Amino acid sequence: MKQIVWIVLSWFLVMSSIVIASEQPSCSGKSLSEVRTLTALPNEVNSLLGQARAGMDGIADRGAKFNVTDVVDERFPMSRFVIAGINASCVLVAIERGGRAYRIELIVFDHGNGKWQLANSINIYRIPQSLQEMLTYLPSVNK
Repeated sequence: MKQIVWIVLSWFLVMSSIVIASEQPSCSGKSLSEVRTLTALPNEVNSLLGQARAGMDGIADRGAKFNVTDVVDERFPMSRFVIAGINASCVLVAIERGGRAYRIELIVFDHGNGKWQLANSINIYRIPQSLQEMLTYLPSVNK
């Protein structure tokens, strides 16, 4: 059974890296400023992330409690903000997603037609500790 889990996990990581290499995020070639709290993000992006929602549908700020595993406490959200990069037209956000399939997700939001909208989302295998580290998962953003 453990071998099957490791094979599936390895396949997932390989496929994730292929997706990362082939995606062209909207933040590509743009300078971003590091953000370490949800309150520094635009209100509309926070709304899309679920900041105003209570309980499990919401999102915890960096370092706050959330449901990491599938042992759920309904008082806490299933997601937690990690770090973000922002400029006038793009926001790149790293989020921890708890539950049975814990994962770290990078989400790209674009600003166009007067509003923020989801542009891209990919899973990564490690929690980024800085904007620079987060950008290593998206090589085309760094160009």
